[in-house]
Amino acid sequence: MLWTLFYKLLQYMFGSLVIGFVFGFLGCLMLKHIRHITKQAKWETFFMLTVGFISYLVGDLWTSGVVSIIATASMFAIYGWYNLSPQGR
Repeated sequence: MLWTLFYKLLQYMFGSLVIGFVFGFLGCLMLKHIRHITKQAKWETFFMLTVGFISYLVGDLWTSGVVSIIATASMFAIYGWYNLSPQGR
């Protein structure tokens, strides 16, 4: 009983982290290689909010959406910063 609860907790946490890191990684790659997103700061902001919201929705289907959006935001904070325009920073 206790082991199954612990297993479910680990499954939800690591599943959420994987979903968040995947969406964060894909979002950072898109910021880097699709340059017309980074022409204006409002499009960068819209893109980052949209990727975060999609990560939340996908994470909420199977695991914790809140943990997945935190993982996505941390990926954007660490790796997406260098691909933003000066106005977006």
